[in-house]
Amino acid sequence: MGYPREGSTPSLGTIIITEIAFSVRRTQERPPRRKRARLGRFAYNDFMREWLSSPLRVGSIALALGVALGLLIGYGVWPVEYTDVDPIDLSQPEQEAYMLLVGQAFTYDGDLALARQRLAALGRADYGVDVMRLAEEYAARPDKIGKVATALEALAEALRSGSQ
Repeated sequence: MGYPREGSTPSLGTIIITEIAFSVRRTQERPPRRKRARLGRFAYNDFMREWLSSPLRVGSIALALGVALGLLIGYGVWPVEYTDVDPIDLSQPEQEAYMLLVGQAFTYDGDLALARQRLAALGRADYGVDVMRLAEEYAARPDKIGKVATALEALAEALRSGSQ
């Protein structure tokens, strides 16, 4: 069915029949549309297709998620625990704490040879100077006086005199 020749006006019946025929043909040619979930004003599928179309964007998202997961596992789930560390591998404040412990152990047992052996594990050539410096530091601090300063002073004096 078609419109009559050019120049003539079609009747209302011809127009209605033609429109019905075209609409029936259009619905038969095209499959029914699926309904999409909406995310704001955009269709979800279109949104994901747009975001996943760039390999750089997908790679950077995967990298960020991998780093975040690695940090979570490395620091939260299975953190590194150091055990059986030599005194030479300790940091400076921890080495000073080690010297404090050696001084307290010397005050307890009085064994100068064992104290020298423990201080030699720090790997310093002249550990007696370091013990004396630390003893002077703790003696000058008002909050750290007492047994700690006394123990370090006793160890420093024993190292200076070299007697047991």
